[in-house]
Amino acid sequence: MNKGPLAGHRVLDFTQLIAGPSAGVMLADLGAEVIKIERPEGELGRRVGPEVGIPAIFAAYNRGKRALAVDIRTPEGREIVKRLIASSDVLLQNFRPGVMDRLGFGYEAVKALNPRIVYTSLSGYNPDGAGRNLPGTDAVLQAQSGLMAITGPEDGEPYKVGIQVVDAATGLAIGQAILAALLQRTSTGEGAHLRLSLFEVATYVQSSAFAIASRFGEEVERGGNTAGALGAPTDMFAVADGYLQVVAYYPDQWRKLCDLLEIPEVHDDPRFVTNADRIAHKKELKDVLAPIFARKGRAEWARLLGEAGIIAGPVRSHLEIVGDAELRGYGDFAWVDNDMTEPHWLPSTPYRSSAWDRVASYRPPRLGEDTLELLDEIGFAPEEAQALQERNIIYAPSKESV
Repeated sequence: MNKGPLAGHRVLDFTQLIAGPSAGVMLADLGAEVIKIERPEGELGRRVGPEVGIPAIFAAYNRGKRALAVDIRTPEGREIVKRLIASSDVLLQNFRPGVMDRLGFGYEAVKALNPRIVYTSLSGYNPDGAGRNLPGTDAVLQAQSGLMAITGPEDGEPYKVGIQVVDAATGLAIGQAILAALLQRTSTGEGAHLRLSLFEVATYVQSSAFAIASRFGEEVERGGNTAGALGAPTDMFAVADGYLQVVAYYPDQWRKLCDLLEIPEVHDDPRFVTNADRIAHKKELKDVLAPIFARKGRAEWARLLGEAGIIAGPVRSHLEIVGDAELRGYGDFAWVDNDMTEPHWLPSTPYRSSAWDRVASYRPPRLGEDTLELLDEIGFAPEEAQALQERNIIYAPSKESV
């Protein structure tokens, strides 16, 4: 079994919540040893959400990691981290700019300990810009970056996307940047300091919207469930038993849709002949199509539209997807059943390779679960570790609770 392309690489993960931890999970899924470093009381992600026990947000983005609980504000705690840095390939941190420097673990200090390390800093905003010291969270970044302005009903309020999409996109960007730096290191022998921000990722994924707005001096209109100025019809329709999203703005698909719905007069209507015509009159077009779609249910429409070569799909819920084996097979889901959480489904690693096996672990660690083992690996005697624990510099759960 090939353990993954990052087997033998060690990652120190100081990040919290979603963006940073999700990058750590990606690296763990690729075979890296990822060490979650938390203060003795645990990171914020262990205490959010309504769940009893480990919150889903922590479990999903910290699975497969080892856990070290240490107070790095103390000289003894810093010595532990220094020893780990010496044998690590990547460091991830999302403290505000300057915090790691004050703790003695800024890039230059870490580079002096290990010149080959890929040091990755995540902040809310450009670390060299006017907002460098501002705190950043996904919901606020969706607002600040323009994403909410183009999301929501066409004639309604701005909406936030239903998941922490800026965090998720940033996690992927961090992972990509780290892989690029590790690749570069193979030829230069040197590490790098990577700096990313939530705001920069949030605006980067909206590149076309910024281009349109700045080229034409007009705000990009909220498109609701349509494709906005890209094409029509693209919209969600209420059907007999739920909702259906339909995309049929290519000329051949528009013709096929009109043939299927038996409305040739609509296809030839001057308001709807070209894509530009349909975009200009998309509300009238929906008024024509909506009563027709309301006559049948999701499954029947999905079958009919699919047979006609028209792209469409029912609006599905999370429970609907995980509760149906066929729908789970549209992607890949892992059944998670361990001692840390209630049994549940979780999306599997979203990439496959002919060169390695997927090695994902779906078990999240207890707070400090690997603390004593890690201290032993870096040369601390058992009595030294015990003394550190008695002084609350480290935390390790009792053997009975592990």
